[in-house]
Amino acid sequence: MPRFHLGDPRGHFSFKHGDAVGFKTAGGHVDPENFGRIVDGWQDGQVSGSRSAPVYKVEIDGHPGTFFNAEDLQLQKLSREDLIRLKIHRRWRQGYPRYLVVAERLAPGQNPTLIPAFGPGTGHLCAACDDPISPSEIQATYPRSQGDPVRLHERCDQIWREEE
Repeated sequence: MPRFHLGDPRGHFSFKHGDAVGFKTAGGHVDPENFGRIVDGWQDGQVSGSRSAPVYKVEIDGHPGTFFNAEDLQLQKLSREDLIRLKIHRRWRQGYPRYLVVAERLAPGQNPTLIPAFGPGTGHLCAACDDPISPSEIQATYPRSQGDPVRLHERCDQIWREEE
């Protein structure tokens, strides 16, 4: 039985290489630990006959080199904002401060800057989406009493605040 790989026009694929997807739970929601980008896919079957459901290989976001396989119906395509929201929630589960301003206000002996500094990007990675913030983009910078400041794209900062 021939095997069609992702991108082969003879296969019937709902997703393409690089699509952001999440694994759907029994309740139909995206599993907050199993989301990422499609890196490969295949489908077994005849050109004009029956075929198996396509299977996709997904690299788990935040865990390079770690993958899961899933069929079409087990995956949900994610918008860029959906992907950022999932990453933000994962950051919080990993101990990142949920309320950036409040977390600084509660730091002992620290007089916080209550308003983040906005300016051109500095090339650092965004704490929400993991993409670099280029000088042509607006960067929100939250100083922290310990560790590096939290840097976010302007839109990622808005999403973070919406999720708080």
